[in-house]
Amino acid sequence: MNKPLHDAIHGLAAALTRAAQSGNWQAVTELDAQVNRFLRACRPVPAELRPALDRLKEAYTHALELARTEAGRLSARIGNLSNNREGLRAYEQSRGVHDLL
Repeated sequence: MNKPLHDAIHGLAAALTRAAQSGNWQAVTELDAQVNRFLRACRPVPAELRPALDRLKEAYTHALELARTEAGRLSARIGNLSNNREGLRAYEQSRGVHDLL
């Protein structure tokens, strides 16, 4: 077994999971690039690394789920801010009308 490669894959999976769980999307992006470089460098991937790569795939799936959840949360927040801005604009316009009366 190629222990250094196995350990490197597990380390990348753990780092990806930590970064996604903490919402550090910049780190997730950087880790994604590292994983891509790593996988290109060790092609063809030896069959003995399959379990470690499966763990890495699970980490990616989890990170994507967290990113989608965060994107939904931010989208809802942006929608609320937009609605608040429209309400404020309507209020300001109605004040202007009342000031004229």
